[in-house]
Amino acid sequence: MDAATLRLVPDTTDTRDLLWTGGWDSTFRLLAALLLEDASVRPHYVMDPGRASTNAELKAMGKVRSALQDQYPDAARRLLPTRYARRDDLPEIPITERRFDSLVARGALGTQYRWLARYAASAGLVDLELAIHRDDKAHVFLVGSVEPIRYRSTTVYRLADSALKTDLALFERFTFPVLDLSKRDMRRLATNNGFGAVLELSWFCHRPVAGVPCGLCGPCNDAIREGVGYRLPRVSRLRNRLSGALPVGRWASSVRRLLLPAKGVAVPQNVRSDGVN
Repeated sequence: MDAATLRLVPDTTDTRDLLWTGGWDSTFRLLAALLLEDASVRPHYVMDPGRASTNAELKAMGKVRSALQDQYPDAARRLLPTRYARRDDLPEIPITERRFDSLVARGALGTQYRWLARYAASAGLVDLELAIHRDDKAHVFLVGSVEPIRYRSTTVYRLADSALKTDLALFERFTFPVLDLSKRDMRRLATNNGFGAVLELSWFCHRPVAGVPCGLCGPCNDAIREGVGYRLPRVSRLRNRLSGALPVGRWASSVRRLLLPAKGVAVPQNVRSDGVN
């Protein structure tokens, strides 16, 4: 998908499977598929018990659904119920573990890709959309090993055949619809196409403090680095600056622990024990 324009070829029989966290990147993809491509979207969400932002993410996804219902009722009808899974319920897959460990030995890669690959395999999914964007750490692994393909009513990226024979096959069940976009690109495209306000309902912080972004976690730092730091409240931006200015790493770690909330997650009641519903 080109950063300046989106390819619009409506196909109302088109259903996308999308990993949706309520975050900026996956929410942009969800809105683009619904509003610009007239596709249906089936969201998937894997619940991580160690992630303090789960409640905030679920709340953000509810806000997006409500906004679509109010502003774009036809699109809201094409947004299917979310399929939930628990990370700890996912079966271990030895080859997935080996591939992930091999990639991590080469550079930084989020641990979520280990269990997202396990989820896709255990759920029997192929062409599961994963919103890795241009500034993600995972982008470094994929660039040069993917190829653009015309997929249903849009253009996405998928692993090239040669990459399927390497440890990058960790990503073999995914497609990458926003791989060449930055967060600023997404903001511009959303604004130009009239759904910027809905995109702003998304969430990003991994460790919210009193319901607002912490300013200290990876996604908060990424938001500032990638040009959308305005989304952090003033107190969060100040916390970020103070954390970076502390002269002793041990002090910084202590401040982070004091400022970050205790973990606690409210699990949706409709998550089945087998991990998928």
